[in-house]
Amino acid sequence: MKYLLAAMLSVMLYPAFASPRNHTPTLVRNDSADLRVFVGKYLFPDDSPVRLVEVFLKNDTLCFKSDHDSGAFKRVERDSFEFSTDQYSGKVLFKRNANSGKATDIIIYVADMVLEGKKEENGE
Repeated sequence: MKYLLAAMLSVMLYPAFASPRNHTPTLVRNDSADLRVFVGKYLFPDDSPVRLVEVFLKNDTLCFKSDHDSGAFKRVERDSFEFSTDQYSGKVLFKRNANSGKATDIIIYVADMVLEGKKEENGE
């Protein structure tokens, strides 16, 4: 029984010890070519506190401008960003078209609200 338990534990724990010790985590790149898919104007529903958010590149940094605030995004994951301004801080998630890879929607998590906007058709 002891040998069976030891064999099971070694099989379960092998992946944890088999990975290289000096593994360098993969960093998310922030180059402007990769960020261009997010650039555009995003429209929000009539009852939303925000009507329009414009996303643009400035010096290879993804930035935004809305009726309430403006600032820069800091990339967290492939399609996920954070922002912090004098008035607000929050998270942003972009949804992409499966075929083209371009952003089609934006979801903003800010001040206990979830705001969802659609990219303008010609908002490239």
